[in-house]
Amino acid sequence: MDNFEKKLFEMAEKEPVDAPDGLRACVSRALEELHERGGTRVGRTARTALCVLAAAAVLTGTALAVFSAGGFKSVDFRTGEGMDGEEYNWYGVEGGEYRRFPVEELSEEVRKIAENNPISDTTRYFENSDWSAAQEFSGVTLPGNDAIDALEMGRSRLTVSSNEYGPTCLAFWQGTDGLGVTVQAYMYTDLMGEGNIRVERGVSSETELTAEEYTAENGLSALVVHLQSGEGEGAEKTERYMADLLVDGIRYHIKVRVNGTEIGTSDEALDTLHAILNGFAV
Repeated sequence: MDNFEKKLFEMAEKEPVDAPDGLRACVSRALEELHERGGTRVGRTARTALCVLAAAAVLTGTALAVFSAGGFKSVDFRTGEGMDGEEYNWYGVEGGEYRRFPVEELSEEVRKIAENNPISDTTRYFENSDWSAAQEFSGVTLPGNDAIDALEMGRSRLTVSSNEYGPTCLAFWQGTDGLGVTVQAYMYTDLMGEGNIRVERGVSSETELTAEEYTAENGLSALVVHLQSGEGEGAEKTERYMADLLVDGIRYHIKVRVNGTEIGTSDEALDTLHAILNGFAV
C-alpha cells in the first residue's frame, strides 16, 4: 500500500463522515480485504471509494487531508470562506522541487515587459496559435509532450509577473473553447526567492471534489481532482477533471471538461487527461 492509500485508509477508518450507506459498505469491504491480504495494494474500485470518502470527510469539515502527490511536498483539502464571505471547497498544493530559472535566460522582450511594468502582471496574447509562439517569444522551452502537441489549440497567452527587480513568474496558457481542454505551465525565476510556493484553488461549496494520485506511464506522479456539479444554486455546471504536477521543476495545471461534443462523457475526459499526463517526455 503506498503512502497516498495509507492516508486514505487512516481517514476512512478513523474519521466520522456523513456518507451514503452504499459507499460506507464499499469502503468497509475494501478495508477488510486489505487486512486479509496483509496490506497489499488495493484495486481501482476500492481506491476510488476511499478517495470519495476521504474527500467527503474533508469537505464536510470533519477532517483535513494532507498527503503528497504530483511532486509537491503536500496536498490538502479544506472548506472555508473566500474573500467575498461565501463558503468554498478548496484544495492546495505546496512545496516541491521547483526550478528557479536565471532571469538572464529569458528573452529581452520578457525582461523589458517586467522593466516597464514592475510589481504587476502583464499578458501577451497569441491568437490562432498554440503556446509554441509564447515559448519562442519568452526564450523558454517547456518539457516535451506529444499528446499536448497533437491537440488543436486555437489560442495561447503568456503572463509575466514581476517585482521591482524583474520577472518572477512566467505563466503559459493554451486552449480551444470547443475542445474542452486547457493546459497551463508556470515557471519561476531566481527572483522568486527560495521559500515554499503554495497554490490554492477554490470552487463553490455546492461542487463536489474527489481526488486521487495518478502515476503516469512515464513515472510522473500527478494529483487528479474530479469536479462534479452538486444540487445547489452555486454549483459548478460543468463536470471536469483537473491535474496538478511538477515536470522538470515547472508546475502544470491541466483541465479537461465534459462538454458533450468532443468530450462527451466522464470516462472520455479522464482518458484524455491520462493521455496528456502519459505524454510527457521525461
